[in-house]
Amino acid sequence: MAFGCFGSSSKSVIQPGLVANNEDEGVVEATEDDDIPMFDLAQLAAATDDFDESKILGSGGFGIVYKGTLNGQEVAIKRHSTHKKHRQAFWDEVNMLKLNRLRNPNVVRLIGYHATDDNLMMVLELMPLGSLDKHIYEGIAKALEFWHSDDIIFRDLKPANILLGEEFHPKLADFGLVKFGSSVEGDHYNSKPKGTAGYLDHRYCADGMCSPKVDVYAFGVLLFELMTGRKALENHYSNIVNVVQPLLSANRHRKLVDPLMRGAPMGAARDVLHLAHRCISAPADRPSMAEIVAFLSQLSTRRKVFQCLS
Repeated sequence: MAFGCFGSSSKSVIQPGLVANNEDEGVVEATEDDDIPMFDLAQLAAATDDFDESKILGSGGFGIVYKGTLNGQEVAIKRHSTHKKHRQAFWDEVNMLKLNRLRNPNVVRLIGYHATDDNLMMVLELMPLGSLDKHIYEGIAKALEFWHSDDIIFRDLKPANILLGEEFHPKLADFGLVKFGSSVEGDHYNSKPKGTAGYLDHRYCADGMCSPKVDVYAFGVLLFELMTGRKALENHYSNIVNVVQPLLSANRHRKLVDPLMRGAPMGAARDVLHLAHRCISAPADRPSMAEIVAFLSQLSTRRKVFQCLS
């Protein structure tokens, strides 16, 4: 298997010191001595059957992630690009995970790493249920597509109404605001549109026109939340749409993407952000849920947006 800029030989090991700066590249290589082990190349090669293609979990902008077995434990081994432009990203991630190691159980755990001139690798805890896109994006989109085909509008799509079952299979819940019959003008029972602030289409609020595009808007907000790590409504004066739109218009996609997704393919992240932007545009310009499902399915087969988290 060809790895491009991933080397196969092992030169001098880069030992972590208090702070090690590579003057040629300006790379901060380590923060401080600790008890996180440094594995040698032979161990990691054996753990992945010599980095066999069948062991690949996914790939991101900076490397390939393999499933491996190390000392009897199943792990994820991220083989990072050694290109000089990418070396700092490796050490940034290692140092961030070192600092977090005992602080927050909701961040993937760093088990160890390997660092030489030719190879940069991280050994991470394996997350066997995979990434968010597989569980939430397509699952919820397909549920809404099915309902819209029967002229049913959910009207209250938000994270609190998405419940996760076995293997994180997502299911919609709380149907108190469901409306039967699309393209209905106004609300026959209450003059005020229904929904949750932050996810409620402001055009629906203005004209009372309820259609499946109300759910599409909320789905776009949900995508923005997942991609940026921000809340839909941080306070009464700041919502995610107002924050995101100027940055998208200026093509500042990297500024938008959650730092925890730094290793994700930027092209795929940009595609999802543009999809979300279409979802919150004028109703006539929004895609249908069927179009969204088709797009996400195609994206999922091309490249995994969230694979760096799994």
